[in-house]
Amino acid sequence: MFKTPHLAITDENPVFDFELRRIKRLRSSNRLWWYGSLIQVVPCSLVVLFYVSQVVSAAYRYKTGAPSTNANYSYYFGNYVYLSDYYTATSALAAFVAATAILFAAFAGIYYLAVTIHSVNHQINNGHWDLLRLTPLPEEDIYDAKVTTGEIRAWRIFNLEIALRLMLFVLAVLTTLVPAEVIVFGQDYFGSESVWMRLWSGLQQQPVITVLEVGIVLIIALVWLFEPRWRMRALLALGLAISARVRNVSMSSLSAFFGLIGFYLGLITVAVVCSFLISRLNNALYYRLRDSFAYEDYYNLRAFIQFVSTTGFVMAGYLYYAMTRAISRRSVLRHAFKGE
Repeated sequence: MFKTPHLAITDENPVFDFELRRIKRLRSSNRLWWYGSLIQVVPCSLVVLFYVSQVVSAAYRYKTGAPSTNANYSYYFGNYVYLSDYYTATSALAAFVAATAILFAAFAGIYYLAVTIHSVNHQINNGHWDLLRLTPLPEEDIYDAKVTTGEIRAWRIFNLEIALRLMLFVLAVLTTLVPAEVIVFGQDYFGSESVWMRLWSGLQQQPVITVLEVGIVLIIALVWLFEPRWRMRALLALGLAISARVRNVSMSSLSAFFGLIGFYLGLITVAVVCSFLISRLNNALYYRLRDSFAYEDYYNLRAFIQFVSTTGFVMAGYLYYAMTRAISRRSVLRHAFKGE
């Protein structure tokens, strides 16, 4: 899904070659790519098999006339009593994977920071950094070598996090585009109740709103899949900045702990501030513009504002990660390469 970090180094970089040789496992680009592909494909394949097994089980129950074991007749009516186990199993899997992905993200953040937290100060303390500064290699190339090797070291945990998110993404796609009702009850895949007909009907009756709602869903899906990459790069850069400023190894670990707390507090602050501003802006626009538009145009405008708000919220998060990387990079170049 993602290109390996090796491709970030396009020119000859002896520091990168040296740091790469220190990595014991999965240091080549090909092995790292195969590892990532395997880690992502296998869990997603298991989700597909799980989904198929639940659909086949529901189809068997429907064919034999045996309702689900936990069917709630007060909630499920008609033929849907045969899908009770399917609904329960898929909902439980989705909740478990989502909770695991969120918890794993917290662990991954600690790991990303730990990868680079001692990469600079350790070399400064043992004198290797002074020798490195005497080389004609530009400071930016040395920094890029450190960040790239940090990404290579973090790649295994990063792919595990991506695999968890892909599992939930695949399950959502299957339940939406290949609903069990179509297979179990033999409904027309493009029938009146299908997601495709509802989408087509929406495009005919409310094209602007439908397109904007689909856009919002796609943005959320892309952020769900790409956010770990943004966060990993930001935390790797933050670890390098702390390592360059705090020369004591023990104190750098303590600084990393508070730095990680500050990083997430900053992220939460950005989310809260953006939510507040977007809410106030939406309310102001609604009350000011609702009497200026016809009924249909007003709801089109409302959907457009929601789309812009979602985009703005995502851009604020991305800019926070990008600013963390930029500030950390500037801090490393200023503190690690200044004269003693």
